[in-house]
Amino acid sequence: MSKVVIFDLDKTLLSGDSTKAWMLMRFKSGKLRFLCAAILAPIALVFLKSKKFKFIGAYMLLFVASFRMDEREMIDSFSSFSSKIRDGEINGIRWFYDGFEEILKHLNEGR
Repeated sequence: MSKVVIFDLDKTLLSGDSTKAWMLMRFKSGKLRFLCAAILAPIALVFLKSKKFKFIGAYMLLFVASFRMDEREMIDSFSSFSSKIRDGEINGIRWFYDGFEEILKHLNEGR
């Protein structure tokens, strides 16, 4: 079976905000990354409160979370994160297995 990347924008597959949880995991991965996130957070939160400029706040935090990561490191990070969700190590996020089973069914049918 080939690997698939899934974006759950309507919370039909995951019970919480996986992007936020992944970024928090990344911020905790190093002291410098944590410090940068802490410094930028107040500014980013101002942008996140605005519908018009929300993307700027999100970009700032995603930049800190992914800074200096190459493609392989990103893949490994997402894989590790997915495994932590599966194993119940990420608080507040779990798979909705009926939605997940539907995706597996589509993959097995070649869709």
